[in-house]
Amino acid sequence: MSAGTQTLLLIGQGSYGGTKKCTIEITPKDITDEDVVMSGFEDTVSYSEQITQNVTFQWGEIALVRDTDYTVTCRPAGVAGIYEMEVAGTGNYTGTVTKQFTVDQTPIDGLEVKGISSTYTYTGKAITPEPEVWADGVQLEKDKDYTVSYEDNINAGVAKLVITASGTHYAGTKELSFQILRKSIHLCDIGSIQTQVYTGSDIKPTVTVEDDGKALELLSDYTLMYSNNRKAGTGVAAVAGKGNYTATKNLTFDIRPCDAGAAVVTGASADSLSISWTGDGAVTGYEVYRAGADGKWQQVTRTRDAFYTDKKLAAETTYSYKVRSYLVADGETYYGEFTGAVTGTTTK
Repeated sequence: MSAGTQTLLLIGQGSYGGTKKCTIEITPKDITDEDVVMSGFEDTVSYSEQITQNVTFQWGEIALVRDTDYTVTCRPAGVAGIYEMEVAGTGNYTGTVTKQFTVDQTPIDGLEVKGISSTYTYTGKAITPEPEVWADGVQLEKDKDYTVSYEDNINAGVAKLVITASGTHYAGTKELSFQILRKSIHLCDIGSIQTQVYTGSDIKPTVTVEDDGKALELLSDYTLMYSNNRKAGTGVAAVAGKGNYTATKNLTFDIRPCDAGAAVVTGASADSLSISWTGDGAVTGYEVYRAGADGKWQQVTRTRDAFYTDKKLAAETTYSYKVRSYLVADGETYYGEFTGAVTGTTTK
């Protein structure tokens, strides 16, 4: 039966007959009675957003049910770090149990941290991921419950993030590490290499490498290795990341003979025109092209000299000329750029 006023119906049996109704009063059981045993109370608990005591009550073989037979309320007692627990019997139970307990600061080292990746890529700037700190499903407030500091968080390697408790509820520190990966040199801005002039010696053109507008330093941030860079043809410059950078990018560049200098007409007769240009010793020779009134260009000679006289021309006729250098290496022929066209007119 439940506590309160209850009605009984008495029914006679055997030598007795008839019925009779009567009422009885069932008083609630007091949870402070000696035969009611409370368990689970802790003198000291760690701080959480939901501070409580997980107490239980046993009355003989009856286990009381929380929130049905009794309620538990915990509240600050007005003294820092001290809380008061009040257990009140309900329903079939009555009485109140009041006890005080201490709430320690919760070690922040045991709380859940979210929002931090295990790896980041080098940026040249301090990498400062913002952690989320959670306690019992509640997110803590930065600069109120904790502060964050960083160590070794610029260059590639292992960086450290330190969460330090602040305020009155949490204590201690929690350290997390994350990896700063070297940045691929392919993600940097690498300038192209212009056509190089054949010299007969190794050609080592400079290369500009920038990361987000910042010029990288040769030997500190990258190295350069060259191949196929002596003969005419296609040379290779390998840009290899170093320090905070990784990977290798190959740049190709053309090695061509030196262009012939500007051509000029140096003489004219009734049946010939003479031209000359600036020469360079590191070429096999020069090709001279001529165009007549029809504008069609045709090669008229190859020569190692830096001048040429074109003969058997028509009198009083205008001709155009252009010149380019060439270099023969390993069975291949490489050409320089043509000079600008010059014109000359034969005499009568």
